[in-house]
Amino acid sequence: MLSVGRTLAYALGAVGAGSMIFGERGKKVWTPRPETPRPDWKVDPFEPVRSKPTCEKIEEWVMDKLPASERPIVILTGYNGRLGPHVVKRLEEEGYSVIGLGRGCKGTDIVSSTLALKKIDLTQQSEIKELLDFIEETYHTKEIASVIHLAGIYGFEKTPDPDVYQEVNVKTTENILHVLKKKGFRVGQFILGSSQAVYAPAPGKGVLTEEGALRKDYVYPASKVEAELITSRASFPTVVVRIPSVYEDHCNNEGLAKTITLVAEKSYLARFYPGSQHENGWSYMHMDDFTRAIVCIVKERERLAIENPHRVFHIGEEGCTTQPDLQNAIARALGRGGFSSFEIPLLMGVLGAEFLDIMSGDKAPVHAWMIRALGRVAIDTSAFRKEFPDFRREHSVLKSVRSMVESYRKDPVEFAKRHKMSDEEIQLIRLLAPLNYSRIAPERFALCSPE
Repeated sequence: MLSVGRTLAYALGAVGAGSMIFGERGKKVWTPRPETPRPDWKVDPFEPVRSKPTCEKIEEWVMDKLPASERPIVILTGYNGRLGPHVVKRLEEEGYSVIGLGRGCKGTDIVSSTLALKKIDLTQQSEIKELLDFIEETYHTKEIASVIHLAGIYGFEKTPDPDVYQEVNVKTTENILHVLKKKGFRVGQFILGSSQAVYAPAPGKGVLTEEGALRKDYVYPASKVEAELITSRASFPTVVVRIPSVYEDHCNNEGLAKTITLVAEKSYLARFYPGSQHENGWSYMHMDDFTRAIVCIVKERERLAIENPHRVFHIGEEGCTTQPDLQNAIARALGRGGFSSFEIPLLMGVLGAEFLDIMSGDKAPVHAWMIRALGRVAIDTSAFRKEFPDFRREHSVLKSVRSMVESYRKDPVEFAKRHKMSDEEIQLIRLLAPLNYSRIAPERFALCSPE
């Protein structure tokens, strides 16, 4: 049976698609503080990090713990997500008072005089109204420097539910803007965290500007495009930030983690690529660069509003990182000379993905819709560089790969668990690797040992 599986998967060639299409594209991935439990994002992707968890629902904020602050107030949604805590930390360092919002916390937590966390369901306008009432009563102001809307959802499930994406990515945006206006709050700036996944792929070796064609041919980008349209109609200044695939030194990016594992294990899943592997690619950005970029936008909110009240920015690394570039960098970090992969027709990749789903019970690392979404997303960041000439990116994904690979080599088991790789995914990777290759120290990898 194993040899038949190898033969079929190898022949179909779809197996190679897995290593390219795992870009984050806006998915919320948990990055908790050390003392904070990590819930399943699919169940509740908005649970904030709390220093003092409690099961009680606190109806009113503890007033004596949060005195009115002279710092500019920033509201940030999606606080518990992979990006939120890092942005909050940077904002606090830059002199802002931050209110972090999430749906999954157990009430309210006053962390410090500059940070408060609040349970809220952004799909309910009544809860947003209660939040604004609290801000007005506690801070004695209706002035908000910036609202940063990072709450959202993205998943790798085989069949995404359009209603869930509409509820979380679109309705929350509409509700926040509506209630802020209705309550008469003066907002210096509303920042929408969108995604570079909204772009239709650039033809050939072209690059995409902020005016590039948008796509609505699958669920996630369609929801983000609609949220961008709603934002552009707001009655106060707005900035749409099309976020690239964000990573850290130790990885913390599911797509990159799977690519590293595939290359490290010499899996056939990484040997074939549907489409043009030397042209197609994706833009990345280090977490430190991302948070600095967001703070730059917040600091310059008044100037941006005067010049153009509705802005759209790319903030990722210039151009795109292609599949061969990424795989070769990983191979070199592993001490190898390089990594060879081959192009196959798109249809063959789609058929192969369907076959892998059959083998794994719809839990394969790649699904057919992901292959159809492949393309060249090479971005032109000149507009952002023009507005912020002093901003310099300090990282590159190809240079950062070495530290990610080191994280993998220290403990492949923990690396896989940390990046949510399922038993089925790991078993497929091991199954579709050379017969004579020692894979992921199988004697230690109890998580993935065959029955």
